[in-house]
Amino acid sequence: MSVVFRESTERGLLSSVDVGLLAVRDRACLRLLYRAGVATADQLATLIFPSRRTALRRLRRLWQLGLLERAPLAPERGGIPVAYRITRRGSKRLGYVDTRTGGVSRVRHTLDIVDAVCALVRSAPGSVQLWLTEPMTDGILPADIRPDSIVVLQRDGGSAVVCLEIDEATEHSPMIRARLGAYERALAGREGWHLVW
Repeated sequence: MSVVFRESTERGLLSSVDVGLLAVRDRACLRLLYRAGVATADQLATLIFPSRRTALRRLRRLWQLGLLERAPLAPERGGIPVAYRITRRGSKRLGYVDTRTGGVSRVRHTLDIVDAVCALVRSAPGSVQLWLTEPMTDGILPADIRPDSIVVLQRDGGSAVVCLEIDEATEHSPMIRARLGAYERALAGREGWHLVW
């Protein structure tokens, strides 16, 4: 599998776009893609847009404006999914520092993290109160612990903080055991904090 992101060849002049005049959901989409790194239209329909059709239409427009780039992914079943991420020029235009990292395994890992958050959103609409992506988790737990994401959930029965660790089968059991031990120490005494691996 390879992932090659491409900008639109039909894009308008990015310098003429006033990003402050974009729709609220479009700006939310750009912020989420900056923080998460990459997402599919289906994931963005769960997290931001009211439907998949609206997500596809709005993502195409942002792509045409040169704010997003896209790459086809290997199909899992029927159809070819497309991953989106913010362009370097788009990051600069929005006042962000470009922090993108490449590689097929990184893209797949990021999409799996976003899938986990989408599953939480779909399972209990309105319960996800906060989602911190990996770069945003720095300093929340001890230095040897950096979850892939931290999600705060609120339901009628109470609240919880969930640390997500997505395993891509790239780590060996001694490393996993060491990380589980580090999490056990870090989460001891933090009532309502949980680890989902």
